[in-house]
Amino acid sequence: AHVLSLQRKIDGGVAEGADAFFLFALVTCHPGANEKLAPGAAKIGFDVNQEYPDTKSFFVERTDGSRAGFSARKCVDELYPKDSTKSALTLGRQSMGAREYKESPQKKARDPPPRGAHVRIDGLTGQAIQYGEIKDALSEFAVPRFVDLNDDEGYAIARFDDNESAVKACACVEIEGAAVTVVVMAPAEADAAPVAKALAGVSGELQVLLPIEGLVDLDALKGRLEKDIAKAEKEIKGLAGRLGNPNFADKAPPEVVAECQANLDEKQAQADLARKRLADLS
Repeated sequence: AHVLSLQRKIDGGVAEGADAFFLFALVTCHPGANEKLAPGAAKIGFDVNQEYPDTKSFFVERTDGSRAGFSARKCVDELYPKDSTKSALTLGRQSMGAREYKESPQKKARDPPPRGAHVRIDGLTGQAIQYGEIKDALSEFAVPRFVDLNDDEGYAIARFDDNESAVKACACVEIEGAAVTVVVMAPAEADAAPVAKALAGVSGELQVLLPIEGLVDLDALKGRLEKDIAKAEKEIKGLAGRLGNPNFADKAPPEVVAECQANLDEKQAQADLARKRLADLS
């Protein structure tokens, strides 16, 4: 019902504010999200589908000016598949930031997702500055991958692909007329910084944070994350045992061993991220 109301609300245009936030979180669940969002998303809305002019659909306008339509139904089906045998961990892979299964083991092994670098923006207290305004101001120097705004404390944290981009962002001294200071954070400081209670959606290099406090049962979500962690740890133990068995490691085809190692790396990444999200919700 909410998706239908958005179609009527933004028909022929682009979404803004909370509507855009919701749709960006939704599209990260699409099975083809990587393709839809590359090389980066600038806008999202609802209009005539460029591939099928007699229909309308939601679309993502990329930073290169091209558009990609997407089906909200496919996003919902990915979140709530008809195949009830799939585990909660599998269903939450994209929303929890795990790599896609279709990615080759060789690519997983040599191309892990970058950790990135973070900056802290101070001077926002009482300024009523919004997330989009912070991102736009920083983008004049380097494009951030996400911005986490802490209204109560009057600061924001932005993540960049690398330290060089983070350093460039420090040249920003004003946002919407307010004087601000932008400083690169040490990795330990960034990890320890409090974050909003939110679900993280990651697709390729794009991360979307969807605030959930007051919208869902946090205790139930924590219980589900705990079950996900337990399941992942069980799978990690089995995969590690297989790799540690000389009969398997020495005699199995190299590509089979590589795939097993890639699966182990992925399960460990899933478990680590689930633990972090659980800690963020506590």
